[in-house]
Amino acid sequence: RTVYPTGAISYTFNKKNQVQLTYSKRVNRPSFFNLLPFSDYSYYPNIRKGNPYLKPEYIHSFELSYAYYAPWGTFIPSVFYKQVYDVISRYRQNINDTVFIMTWMNYNRATSTGVEATFSGRFLKWWGFNLYGQYYWHHVNGENVETSITGDARGWSFKMNNTLRLPYNFDVQLTANYMGPRFTGQGTRQSFGMMSLGIRKSCL
Repeated sequence: RTVYPTGAISYTFNKKNQVQLTYSKRVNRPSFFNLLPFSDYSYYPNIRKGNPYLKPEYIHSFELSYAYYAPWGTFIPSVFYKQVYDVISRYRQNINDTVFIMTWMNYNRATSTGVEATFSGRFLKWWGFNLYGQYYWHHVNGENVETSITGDARGWSFKMNNTLRLPYNFDVQLTANYMGPRFTGQGTRQSFGMMSLGIRKSCL
């Protein structure tokens, strides 16, 4: 049996200021498609295949945060440290010069140290927002798979969500996400950005 403890210690200075230290242990189990042993030739010469021997990854997370509460919103900066064991990651294996197998492997471990901040509130009564940003240092150790799958990198991400309450019971939501380049062990995943717009009408 495995225990997944979570704990927090907080101190409140006054109604506007609070400090909190948290620890948690979590598990991330491989999905059905990660484990599926059959080969998919749809993207040949890149063959996709799951790994039925994948183990779950275990995450130890420490975070120290400060919260400031004001009439116009909430601001929460924090620092964090994460240890991940048996990291589940994509792995590219060469069959020959032109054919590759894309599968999943467990790397030894990975660590992440960084800072993040959340800012939420309202510009106006009808305009609510939520901003989130993160900057971190990441280390991957995959020597159990290949000696070259070890390295350090930096990364960052940003998220923004706006909610507008309009007349006649209309709600508009605008969301934007951006993730910078990310080191994966065998290479670097390119940056990625996305925006979405949603409209909701309440009836009756």
